[in-house]
Amino acid sequence: MKNNANNFQFYKGTHLKYLLDAYNLLILSYYDLLSEGYDVNHCNENKIRDDIVKIAEKLPTILKYDWITESRDLDKVNRIDIDLINPLSLGEKEKRLKIECKIVGENSYINRNGINSFAEGKYSSKMFLAGMIGFIKDGKIENKIENIKNKINNHKTIKTTKNLTPYKIDEKFKHSYFSQHRRIKPLFKIDLYHLFFDFTITSHR
Repeated sequence: MKNNANNFQFYKGTHLKYLLDAYNLLILSYYDLLSEGYDVNHCNENKIRDDIVKIAEKLPTILKYDWITESRDLDKVNRIDIDLINPLSLGEKEKRLKIECKIVGENSYINRNGINSFAEGKYSSKMFLAGMIGFIKDGKIENKIENIKNKINNHKTIKTTKNLTPYKIDEKFKHSYFSQHRRIKPLFKIDLYHLFFDFTITSHR
């Protein structure tokens, strides 16, 4: 039993390493877009996602990935914004790292294929961690994040064991978070790692 627990923690930790490395690439991509004066006014969620991923694919990294956008999850119905194939996937679709992207506004980050879809097991039902990225097009980012936190805390169906908590990924990047949610048995709890990209500013540099 102890060996199984140790193996699980090792497996989980290795997947997390791949996800966080990918997040570092996405953060660098975000900075690149800002430095170019990226205008999101006429960009939808998919356009912003695609522009960030295109840069991330070209960045040098020790760990190797294939980035797939607009992928279908295991049921071939639910669409995932980013399907991250890494060596641990071993060709098995259920072991890919999933990242869902949302423009933050109203309830879109939580409902409508957001956090709730991970908590319900619609996304990443065979995995124990995944990612979410929020794009901020207007307003103040701190207020947006606090609003999400409050809505998670008071949500009627999402069973949260750890609400949004700061989680440092990059020393300069301020808006990365972690949350954990229960799922229907026999599914594992799902650990979600969040990035919030503020496009209301023109440059971080």
